Amino acid sequence: MEKGVPAMPMNGGFGDTGYATNSLLQRKAMCMTMPLVQKAITHVYNKLGPRCLSMADLGCSNGPNTMFMVNVVIRTIESLCKRDGNALPEFLVYLNDLPGNDFNSICTKWLTIFKAGLLQDAMTRCFVSMSPGTFYGRLFPEKSIHFVHSSYSLHWLSKVPEGVEGNEENIYLTEKSLASYYEQFRREWLERLHTFWMPVYMASPEEVRHEIEREGSFVVNHVGTSTVKWATGNDENALLVQHFGELIIDQLFDKFRRILEAMRSGENEFINVTIWVTRA
Repeated sequence: MEKGVPAMPMNGGFGDTGYATNSLLQRKAMCMTMPLVQKAITHVYNKLGPRCLSMADLGCSNGPNTMFMVNVVIRTIESLCKRDGNALPEFLVYLNDLPGNDFNSICTKWLTIFKAGLLQDAMTRCFVSMSPGTFYGRLFPEKSIHFVHSSYSLHWLSKVPEGVEGNEENIYLTEKSLASYYEQFRREWLERLHTFWMPVYMASPEEVRHEIEREGSFVVNHVGTSTVKWATGNDENALLVQHFGELIIDQLFDKFRRILEAMRSGENEFINVTIWVTRA
């Protein structure tokens, strides 16, 4: 991993605080964008017609969503080949996330379930590889990937931006909640709280389009938005563990869950930006 890029994948395992149990909102967003993915992969396949189609999922994490869009891509191409009477290509899939991601659970559970579904059609051949690393660096050889998908990942920055030191009030702990004999602990805890920021930036559709067009390597085919209601199943647990330590994390996560539940009772929504680009 590149120097200065923190290892902060989603929380692994199958417990109450794991990403596999807390990714309902992400699944909703993926379902909403599925028609665009189907349109995009249809365009790629009709234009290139590869004998082996290679795709990558950036920020695959670990859970029931990991193979969701891979399955959508394969089923879409199966339908196209059946309609046109063409031989089905082989599929090469790269699952990418940070090195600390729970790739073991992908191999032992989610990949097993996925391949069991493929066995219903003996003609489908799919090879899956794990590709740990940050997408802020080079992951694959030049011109080796036909289709790239990423959902709820690109808003994560490589690090916290400079100049946020005056933003302590967003996450804090009051002195009233601490007993006097925890004074030393309180000082250390408050220091951690006052130096914690999420390395996240939610770009607007206009900003996304501007940056893509400014860079010049891709043609923008589509930029759109969709909304998803807040859900309690969201996980930034690994980020919190790295900063605060494991001893306090269950209590902290439980408070975070209650905050999200309170927000869900209102009209709070996620606004998702969906883009489809092809290499110029």
